[in-house]
Amino acid sequence: MWGNPQVYYAKLNDDMISIDGEVKKLDMTEEAFGGPIMSKREKGKKYKDSYVEGPWLRKVDSSKFKVPSSKAYQLLYAAGGVPEHISYSTAPHPTGPWTYAGEIMPLCDTKSFTNHCGVADYKGHSYFFYHTGKLPKGGGFGRSVAVEEFQYNPDGSFPTIMPTDEGVKPIAAFNPYQKVQAETMAFSRGVKTEQNDEIGVYVSDIHNGDYIKLQNVKFDGNTPKQFSARVASGLRGGQIEVHIDSLKGALLARLEVPGTGGWEKWQTLSADIENSKSSTLNSQLSTLNSQSHDLYLVFTGRKGPKLFNFDWWQIEGTQKSLVVEDGGTGNYKAIMKEEESLEAHTVFVPEELSAFNEKNPLPVLVWGNGACTNSPWEHFKFLNEIASHGYLVLATGYIPMEEKPYQGPMSTTEQQIQSIDWAIAQNANPESPYYNKIDVKNICVAGMSCGGLQSLYNCAATVTKQWVVCLCPISPS
Repeated sequence: MWGNPQVYYAKLNDDMISIDGEVKKLDMTEEAFGGPIMSKREKGKKYKDSYVEGPWLRKVDSSKFKVPSSKAYQLLYAAGGVPEHISYSTAPHPTGPWTYAGEIMPLCDTKSFTNHCGVADYKGHSYFFYHTGKLPKGGGFGRSVAVEEFQYNPDGSFPTIMPTDEGVKPIAAFNPYQKVQAETMAFSRGVKTEQNDEIGVYVSDIHNGDYIKLQNVKFDGNTPKQFSARVASGLRGGQIEVHIDSLKGALLARLEVPGTGGWEKWQTLSADIENSKSSTLNSQLSTLNSQSHDLYLVFTGRKGPKLFNFDWWQIEGTQKSLVVEDGGTGNYKAIMKEEESLEAHTVFVPEELSAFNEKNPLPVLVWGNGACTNSPWEHFKFLNEIASHGYLVLATGYIPMEEKPYQGPMSTTEQQIQSIDWAIAQNANPESPYYNKIDVKNICVAGMSCGGLQSLYNCAATVTKQWVVCLCPISPS
């Protein structure tokens, strides 16, 4: 659907790029849009509303909302003329008949005379996107996209949504211990993006004083050691400064970017975390483990010229824990971590243990990895999900830094026995956070491919042990 002041529509073929049949028009009636098309308006008559442009068609999720069949579809659009507000209409079918439903975002001070919208639902949250001219040098012809979180009414209809300057809150912690595309940002100043077939999207037009901000960054008990970035510069380059919580907050790292011989001559460069050079930073580093932070990538260099292009960045460190996929979908948000007393293993467990005791202990899953790899990199999301339902999962090998193959020596069958002995010892230790919280009579040993064979071997070799083992290996097929 498209069009101003008439709504046109066409059915797409399965390839989603060619049209099935002819282009048609919606009936632009007063009942459908609060007022007829301008050419059919009666002089002196006051109408509820009017369609202008920017239609956004969506179907209401009937599994979530008690929506009448007559209102199964919603058409959102810019309305009212200049300046525009956002209204919508409903219908039993995409082609109609449409009925005017009212305003969503009334006329208000967005500093843009035009306002188009879109809607998205993501991980249980609903977001309304619209236009604003509030950024520096913004206006009706210099619009930017803004977003507000909202909740549908029980019948799937829209509430009134007002613009704010705050925007939306993060719904999960951001993990800096991964390769982060430079265009990932909560806010920015000055920069633009470009793309090519080799690199994809990258950040460009970087000048002195520009910056990128990321919100809700969680270091999760890990110690940052090094900052790396992939950059390119056809001139003298500049610097990337990594600050905590504000543009002038404690300096985490400063990366020198030289001229690389061209704007698409890419180099990967690294700089050490400056944790020994700033007392302020040392103080803030002590809070990294317990709090989330804003992270600012501030670009500095000669005033005037473009400094460099920026493809991705990553913080490397001693990783000890990580929240995976928001902690899983179970009733107990899980965490993936290492335990100092259990070397060469990754532990998945509910982050909050207060719900577990002798009457409600944590059953144990001992896991062996496919290919006898010494890291659960291939299954960490699956294992984390199990833990979120109230399990202690002890996986063979080192905590995965990211979702890519582990490079190192193979695991051994003895590691599974070590994790079982560790669980029993922790449950009996009054000084352990797991004291009397582990169900040592319900220990399941399982694995994928080679890890399944390790499980079979251990169950056959340890039948005289006092703990109970339930075997459930997973074959390569």
